[in-house]
Amino acid sequence: MGIAVEDVPGVAASMESAFGVGAYGSGVPTFQPVGDVDGLLILVSPGRHWFPTATPSAARRLAVHIDSMTAGALEPGPGITIHSTAASNDSGCLPADAVRPPDS
Repeated sequence: MGIAVEDVPGVAASMESAFGVGAYGSGVPTFQPVGDVDGLLILVSPGRHWFPTATPSAARRLAVHIDSMTAGALEPGPGITIHSTAASNDSGCLPADAVRPPDS
C-alpha cells in the first residue's frame, strides 16, 4: 500500500520508534518502503509518480491497520492514521496479512 507523506524519512523513523517496523532496503528522501517481504507500506512524497504510471501521488484521507511488534497509533499526516496491534508470532516478522484495511 502506498502512502504520500510530507516527510518520508521522518515518518519511516517514527514507524520504527512506534511499532518496531523498520525500513526495507535503501530509500531516498522521496521514497522508502517500510516493513518486510510479507508486508510493505510504500512511503512517498506527494507529487512523486506511482511507478510504473505517470499518476502523481497525493496525500489522501486514509486509515491503515497493521500488525507489528508493538501496539499503537501514528498520524503521519492530516487525515492519515496508522494503527497497530501487537503481532502474536515469535519470529519477529510481520505475518503475511499484516497490512490490511481497517475494521469498519
